[in-house]
Amino acid sequence: MAVELDGPARSRALALVRELRDPALPDEEAGARVDELERILCCPHVLSLMFFTEPGLSDEEVIEEALKYQPFAP
Repeated sequence: MAVELDGPARSRALALVRELRDPALPDEEAGARVDELERILCCPHVLSLMFFTEPGLSDEEVIEEALKYQPFAP
């Protein structure tokens, strides 16, 4: 079952993706943002979606793909 976000949570997740993709963001400020984004999206590999997906995903596509994540449950 995919995670669904309400408007404010989706807006915050989108803002975090944009902030994390900004090369001017100092590394020491990125960690807390990554943690918050992973918590909101319930997706531990959101950074891979942001930076290592070919072809690259838009900010909105990152959110959509992350929301499809389902943890493995034996």
